[in-house]
Amino acid sequence: MYTPRRLEGAANLRPDTHLVTAAGGPGPPAERIEDLAVLPLKRLSIPKMPRSHLEPAIDSTARTPRSPSGRPSAPPGQGTRGRRTRLAPVGPSTTPDWESLEPRGLYPRLGKPLLRVALFIATFPVALLIAIPIAIVNAILFGSPRHIVYRQRRVGFRGRTFIIYKFRTLRDSSEAEFDAWSEGNDLARVTRFGLFLRTTHLDELPQLWNILRGEMDFIGPRPEMLEIDRWARERIPNFRERNALQPGVTGYAQVTHGYAHRDPAAYARKLWADQHYRRNLTLALDLTILMRTLIWMVRGRGWGLPQRTDPSTVPGMDEVL
Repeated sequence: MYTPRRLEGAANLRPDTHLVTAAGGPGPPAERIEDLAVLPLKRLSIPKMPRSHLEPAIDSTARTPRSPSGRPSAPPGQGTRGRRTRLAPVGPSTTPDWESLEPRGLYPRLGKPLLRVALFIATFPVALLIAIPIAIVNAILFGSPRHIVYRQRRVGFRGRTFIIYKFRTLRDSSEAEFDAWSEGNDLARVTRFGLFLRTTHLDELPQLWNILRGEMDFIGPRPEMLEIDRWARERIPNFRERNALQPGVTGYAQVTHGYAHRDPAAYARKLWADQHYRRNLTLALDLTILMRTLIWMVRGRGWGLPQRTDPSTVPGMDEVL
């Protein structure tokens, strides 16, 4: 049994530090860094932290406690021996082990990047021809070339944020999508032309720039707004694991579960779908997602209406939770 603890003060240990007693239970409280040397600990575990960085922090004779980076945590000449610190519970670790979540095999490591390059070369000329008239219409509708495309910060690969680009579809310039998403009335602010772009997914064309920059892929978990990502992580365990893959313009969750409003069950389904995709990533699955996306674009279905269900009825929920 692991008990996540944070050492506040001199030692400056990482938030995912764990104390485990010799009996296998949670470690007792400590008030000073020196106490770590006498506690009945079986293991002090900091994932992926070199041993050379740990020893200074737990050495009770060290006058200047060091952080995991090896740097003193106090100014030179000001030893912190005897300085009182405390161990404060911080709940479960929030940073996944990204490397352990990466798909293994030849296709994820080599085939998928090659597919991305091939798709970009094949689609860019056509996408450019389609994007030019859309840009002209948007410039006329919104009265300025500055409003053709809108930019928004999203959560991407391994939790890194980036700016996503889409053709503007909303009437007001604020593009405050989180409020509309929370209230479930975002369609009330969409222009008629914007609704066409959304249902055909042509509003996503500017994301070819994100793909060119290496921030996105054609297929992968859809990147969430920062506010939505924070909302989901507070309610759904392991939600950050979906960021183990490069975010995509389309994804398995979109073609199987559609769009999700402010509904924890819907986002639990999305997480399950993204995890299923990561665990079963193959060329056949990627091609299937591409074909289903093209069919949805031709039919003008958008991502469909959200389905609100009890989380306990979601397939594979035991794997997610």
